[in-house]
Amino acid sequence: MALERRTGWRTPTTILLILLAYALSKHLHLSLFAPSWPHISTPYTTTNPIAKRADSGSDAGTSPAGSDTAEEGDPVHDQTLNYYSLKGAAFACLLDQPTLAAMESVMVHYNWLAPGQPSASPFARYEDLAASGWDRDRDDTGRLDLARDPPLAPMLAALGLDARERPQGDNKLTGWTHDREIEVGGPTDADFSEIYNPTGGAIIRKYNYSPVAMIAMEELDMPPPPLKQWSDVAFLEYREQARAQNKDVKLLRYIFSDNVQNELAEWMVARILEPDTEDWRSVKGPPWERKRVFGMEEPAAQALLASPHGNGLVWMLVQRRAELGWKRVKSVTLWQDQMGPSFVFELEVGTIDS
Repeated sequence: MALERRTGWRTPTTILLILLAYALSKHLHLSLFAPSWPHISTPYTTTNPIAKRADSGSDAGTSPAGSDTAEEGDPVHDQTLNYYSLKGAAFACLLDQPTLAAMESVMVHYNWLAPGQPSASPFARYEDLAASGWDRDRDDTGRLDLARDPPLAPMLAALGLDARERPQGDNKLTGWTHDREIEVGGPTDADFSEIYNPTGGAIIRKYNYSPVAMIAMEELDMPPPPLKQWSDVAFLEYREQARAQNKDVKLLRYIFSDNVQNELAEWMVARILEPDTEDWRSVKGPPWERKRVFGMEEPAAQALLASPHGNGLVWMLVQRRAELGWKRVKSVTLWQDQMGPSFVFELEVGTIDS
């Protein structure tokens, strides 16, 4: 009898039922080609055209977090621009969710989050930066000359933002360098230096080399530090400066990428501007005066949201939703700066009807 109890589950009928249950679970939970969101009951998500486009043909296999860690790394543009556009549509759909629960359901749908796993960043304290080996070593008062950095100053003015450095103005260049040894992830010399403007609600990305990228570039034999994402470093510094100035972090409205030096992003910009070009490296964007503005319903904006710079923004808005509130990307503006393409993501407060 004991032997029968051990082997009885192997009957043909039981095995067939197990296989059917497995196939059904795969179809319901892991399919990335479903025409709608079967496990999300909110009507807003099922009627959203961006959501339908995202699910129409994208495998959306890389989460915003995974992409963020790879910024400044080796270019991987063996996919079509449509691939990145569909992935960006999935990111836009993620940001469109009106509740935290709905947002996390989308992440589970795309296998970006395990069921029950929190979406919030584990790094909540400003002190977490130093604990992961980062030093706030660039506080360059006097170095930032926005008046002589065309077209940055007139661009800021055109958006209604102050174009002067603190203390006279609202902008401050602040950098973090990963240069201290810790138990996990020794010094990588990674650098995240940005211009912060909590009064106007802006972050301007200036010099960005992630720990993962530096490990690859320098062939370092070490793991990255626990806190390795641009999204964590930039948010913690932005929040710190906002608190010092008694400003609300929810005012965040603009994320700039100035003089982008990332081959994948440059390739994407070239394909957007000249889809049929045979020499994408020769393609230059328009000057600020003839900038291109793409709404998030356009494939070009969705592709840029899936660029290395857009990924970090998505991950920040996802992980910091409790503090930033419901924000999504309204548009992407593209132009050519001195050394490379530049773009700005304009954010808006999410509403059900928009």
